[in-house]
Amino acid sequence: MTEPKPTILRKVSPIKIIVPIILGLAIVGYLIYKDWNQQAVDTFSFNHVVLLFIVISFFMMFLRDVGY
Repeated sequence: MTEPKPTILRKVSPIKIIVPIILGLAIVGYLIYKDWNQQAVDTFSFNHVVLLFIVISFFMMFLRDVGY
């Protein structure tokens, strides 16, 4: 059977959610810092086409969330 929300929220502590997020972000940050290549970054150009595809990707994520 399903438990009421307050019981479920008491079983999951915020520290069990926050620690893995911080750990994951720290590892990703370290890997990006370790492998940083400024010449490769300089080749990227931010223009209206890139912005269009970023907007489309966020819209598709929105549609996916609405679909569930």
